[in-house]
Amino acid sequence: MRKRALMLAALVMAVSWGRLAYAQTWTPLRGGVELKDRPQINGKVLAKIPAGTGLRELAKRGYWVKVEYQGKIGWLPMSDVRLAAAEEKSRIDVIHSHSRQSGRMYEHTFQIRNRGTFPFGGTVTLRGYIAGEIVFNESFTYGEQPIPGGGERKAVVAIKSDFTSLEYAVER
Repeated sequence: MRKRALMLAALVMAVSWGRLAYAQTWTPLRGGVELKDRPQINGKVLAKIPAGTGLRELAKRGYWVKVEYQGKIGWLPMSDVRLAAAEEKSRIDVIHSHSRQSGRMYEHTFQIRNRGTFPFGGTVTLRGYIAGEIVFNESFTYGEQPIPGGGERKAVVAIKSDFTSLEYAVER
């Protein structure tokens, strides 16, 4: 009996993990798509979702997809959403916007821009080189406050050096 219960628990966990691993991501076709409390056209509206928002699929029923948005779980008609392409998720560009000097200290400001439609919650590592030597190696993590799709954040690196040119590399 106990062996059977363990096998059943293992099967349930395997099925659950399989669902999580293969969950699809959906995005609204337009802004203001209504998240409903049930998969019916006359369901109560829980929220209006802006275009470009990434929504993880929790379940499907007929022509409806169940998703989570800002802590609310509800249903969207498939006619109002589409499967998100992998390349849409996040596209990070780093722009060295300016440098300023204060004594022998230089402060470099970078704009980290997400050109994708999904928030970026990862880490960007900036490495600065002068004549082939690393002068700074800074990582900026955006897990707590992800960079929204179409948004940007500032990253500031301060170093002691009197160089006149800077090359940098980005690792994501």
